[in-house]
Amino acid sequence: MKRFLPLAASIAALAAGPGTAHAQMGAPAPDGPDYGAPRAQSDAPPDAVSYAQQHLASLRSRLGIAANQAPAWNAFVDAVLNQSRHMQAMQSQQPPPSAPDRVARMAEMMRRSADDMSNVSHALRTLYGGLDAGQRAIVDQEFSRGPGGPAPNG
Repeated sequence: MKRFLPLAASIAALAAGPGTAHAQMGAPAPDGPDYGAPRAQSDAPPDAVSYAQQHLASLRSRLGIAANQAPAWNAFVDAVLNQSRHMQAMQSQQPPPSAPDRVARMAEMMRRSADDMSNVSHALRTLYGGLDAGQRAIVDQEFSRGPGGPAPNG
């Protein structure tokens, strides 16, 4: 579980741009893909909260959030940071010793992650509704690649 990339970090990575969402995965092997092999540098999970904060600050700057957009932006930030905190807290726990307890913990993590993702989705939809066409284009580009999604154009 230590190598589980938090969904919040994924959201933040998506906001940061293409390629960063897969930061925990190793480089492809010369003879084929390396499906999720850990990087050699560290087994420690990323600090999901500071990671999200950095990428959200960058996105806010690029969007040029206006005063009338601040409430929706702040709700989006709160949703992403809450998701980050939950994932970081779950990551920091020692895995249970028995297989059934580990699987039950994984199920709970997935339930919580789904709830958190739903909150992020709602907050993003609300924010998106208050953005102008140029800001929407930035958000569309930043979130154009996700798990299983197409690579961004350009």
